[in-house]
Amino acid sequence: MALQSGDASAAIVGGTSPNTTSLFFNEGILSPDASCETFDPSANGFARAEGITAIYVKRLEDALRDGSPIRAVIRATESNSDGKSQGLMSPSCEAHEALMQQVYRQAKLNPHSTAFVECHGTGTATGDPIETRAVGNVFGENGIYIGSVKPNVGHSEGYSSLTSLIKGVLSLERRIVPPNIKFTEPNPKIPFAEKKLAVPSHPIPFPKDRAERISVNSFGIGGSNAHIIVDSALQYLRTIGPTINGNSKGFPPSSNVVNGIDSYRNYLITSPDNMADVAYTLPLRREKLPHRAFAIVQDEQVVETSSLAKEAVTTPSITMVFSCQGAQWSGMGQELILTNAVFRQDIIRVDEVLRGLKKPPTWSILDRHAAETLTSKQIDCAEFAQPLSTALQIALVRQFDRLSIRPAAVVGHSSGEIVTAYAAGYISLDYAITIAYYRGYVTTNGTAARLGGMMAVVGLGAADVSRFLQRGVCIACDNSPTSSTI
Repeated sequence: MALQSGDASAAIVGGTSPNTTSLFFNEGILSPDASCETFDPSANGFARAEGITAIYVKRLEDALRDGSPIRAVIRATESNSDGKSQGLMSPSCEAHEALMQQVYRQAKLNPHSTAFVECHGTGTATGDPIETRAVGNVFGENGIYIGSVKPNVGHSEGYSSLTSLIKGVLSLERRIVPPNIKFTEPNPKIPFAEKKLAVPSHPIPFPKDRAERISVNSFGIGGSNAHIIVDSALQYLRTIGPTINGNSKGFPPSSNVVNGIDSYRNYLITSPDNMADVAYTLPLRREKLPHRAFAIVQDEQVVETSSLAKEAVTTPSITMVFSCQGAQWSGMGQELILTNAVFRQDIIRVDEVLRGLKKPPTWSILDRHAAETLTSKQIDCAEFAQPLSTALQIALVRQFDRLSIRPAAVVGHSSGEIVTAYAAGYISLDYAITIAYYRGYVTTNGTAARLGGMMAVVGLGAADVSRFLQRGVCIACDNSPTSSTI
């Protein structure tokens, strides 16, 4: 919640187990044979784990921007409390069920798409049947795998949720539903058949008809409950953009001395298998030194290297020039959309704005950019060219801004003036793409003619063409000494 609200940019979340062994044993909570036999009728309490566990979390957009390794994506978390229940040590089936339903509503996800629930699964005669019934009520319509890490490592108490989460992340990365050890026969108090619950006894590949998603359920003494939904990084990033990498890689070697750049080139020649690691590490995990160059690697070969330059003392002044309709082509921006998840997300945001208009398009900006689905004739129509060109240029402005490349001046021609106003900070993204879309929309199906207007480009300068204009026709744009729009 602190990340989502902006109170923190990243956090280390950790836990450890308190020294409560003697108290728990006296209360009959601990297993006398020091073993968690979760979901099995022989369950007689849990065995304590000892250790320290921690995870590192940050906002996804920040992780993508920073090039951080992404192990999994947390879709939603939620917690609640049992309130009045049968006792301090007894969980509430109703509270667990309400919590699971709530967290899935918050995430706008269907629980039936989840393949596996990592249960708290303490291995106690009271807790297992209550928790699994709640899980079955929420997830069991199409059947659900359930498991618990406690038979493997014991109950880690104060960090048991983190232990379960780490197991879930490893499971997602390997796309394997892991088996539960010490499970020999189903506990008759658990509604396995009724709720379509299954405890794997051997590693099972993630079902292809389900999302690569795990729910982690946890509860504590006194009625505290928590639930978290976790997606595999591969699956979630696929929804905001394919995670494929282009065959070409670029990397910027830098050095304190002029000839220091040669060491990188020599290293890549002798260690071609490490090119991907070098291309990642140099720009994202190393200090930028004064003498710099840039190299392109393709098919594990250095195909181009820039000349060496020393870091500029002052930041160069940049002018951004934005084009109007006419510079577009089918499939433009495709490579950036396919290889840059954050850039793709900007295009998706533009589509969301257009879908909310009173007269939304029947097509998608993303689809038109990401695939060569338009003929050359279609791409030249203002209906497509205006919003497509504007959307791509807006996304480029935002991408440059993320790289701290910002213009000192901006200029645009015709519909390019829309992006110019956006880049200068005078209009919002929503406003800019709405203008561009409707500007193209009024040219379709004779709309402009019905509104009393048409447009044409004439191969004469403004002074020459003005001598031929009839009443009601004016010069709309002085394009050049030999071109005018009327």
